[in-house]
Amino acid sequence: MKILFFWLDINTGHKPGVNHGIAWIAGYLKSLGDQVSCHVFKKADQLNAAIKVVKDYKPDCIGFSLTSNQSHYLDYYAVGIRKHFDGLIICGGVHPTLNPEDVLNCDSIDGVCIGEGERPLSILSEHIDNGTEYLDTPSFWWKSRDRKLPQITKNEVLPFVEDLQTLPFPDYTLFDAKINQLLSGYSNVMISRGCPYSCSYCCNHAIKSVYSQKKHYFRILSPQKSVELLVRHKLAFPEIKGFIFEDDLLLWNKKWFSAFSNEYKNRVGLPFMCNGRFEMVQDAETAEMLKDAGCSMINFGLESGDETYRKDYLKRNISDHQIRNTAKVLTVANVNYFTYNIFGFPMETKEMMDKTIAINQEIRPSSGQAFFFYPYPATDLYNLCKKHGLLYPETMEQVSGYKELPVIKLTHCKMKECVKSQQTLLLYFMARRLSIVLGIKHKMFEWTVHHLLLCWPSLFTRLFSKDNIIKRALRKLQYSRF
Repeated sequence: MKILFFWLDINTGHKPGVNHGIAWIAGYLKSLGDQVSCHVFKKADQLNAAIKVVKDYKPDCIGFSLTSNQSHYLDYYAVGIRKHFDGLIICGGVHPTLNPEDVLNCDSIDGVCIGEGERPLSILSEHIDNGTEYLDTPSFWWKSRDRKLPQITKNEVLPFVEDLQTLPFPDYTLFDAKINQLLSGYSNVMISRGCPYSCSYCCNHAIKSVYSQKKHYFRILSPQKSVELLVRHKLAFPEIKGFIFEDDLLLWNKKWFSAFSNEYKNRVGLPFMCNGRFEMVQDAETAEMLKDAGCSMINFGLESGDETYRKDYLKRNISDHQIRNTAKVLTVANVNYFTYNIFGFPMETKEMMDKTIAINQEIRPSSGQAFFFYPYPATDLYNLCKKHGLLYPETMEQVSGYKELPVIKLTHCKMKECVKSQQTLLLYFMARRLSIVLGIKHKMFEWTVHHLLLCWPSLFTRLFSKDNIIKRALRKLQYSRF
């Protein structure tokens, strides 16, 4: 089979990245002799470029990958491409897995892959190569092309791969090496799948529910296998100067991480960034272990500054004391840390938003992000919004990322209060980043820059929320400092 992946990543405002799902699938399919290519869309009006790619590559199958806030671009591309391509057009990723009916409403989509795609696509490949019937391919929902028979064939979802060691390594050569340059030499990788936690706003618990297995959804390569993947990655991209682990939780187990860090130091020895949880970095020993391994920055999901809301609504049992303590031990160990924060949660008040801003200003993370809440279909918080009539489908279809505007009905605060809170924290992080880039890490300097930025909040928020030359330059300088 010759498959062409299209990844919709349009106007998100995120840092340059790769699609780890496609990379892992590509590694698997290539090991079986299939041909794989990938094209990434960063802008909304690239249909002619997509058609040219299809005509030049001549694939047997086209596969779209997208998240929920990119789904409104699917019709434009799929319908336009269908006029020039008669083969199978399928779709996979988070949104198709959680809301397959929505994707199949697109006339030009033949099928949806639910869950992990390696084994389902390998079975589909056999059908295509052999010219046999494909409608019984497991983990796929198929739609009849006959509009007079709008029936959907729903196949059983295959169990997820419990042992990642059995899979070939992902193929990141599908993606432009310039991404690494834009990140000051840092390269994005992923060595695990899933998450051991079930935060109510995150898609992980919803994705896990599509499988018959109820345990071991979080999987990670062994320390030795992880480092082997990274060594191979260095050979493929010899210019890289560090790694960005985009795993939901790299620091998930101290014993595993200790073994990994020893292997990593001996065989890789490059700085890295990763994700963690506040309660896992509570002592000097853990902070020093991160520093010794080469961690240049660790990212934490703070999300809400209100402790009660975090526990009751977000299912994040993390106390304010733990957050402050983590900041303290990392500061002493001289390890940079980053926080993710979300505004516009259901039932959130202005006072709760103020707490989110205040605790960030207190702990002074090296950097951070401030997003608006987006309700992923089938998640607990989506269901809560649906129950209370808070969903605005029209507004949800307007956004491409998480920084444009609140997308649900706000019942306990005003829209302008929510927007102002998000802008205030986002511009605080801009002030922190500027202080690091300029080497002036003084509270008075940060306070002055922050209040200057707040004189024109909408202007500066737009400037730093979309990908542009200024944002790219600041990111590159900041990463070079870490």
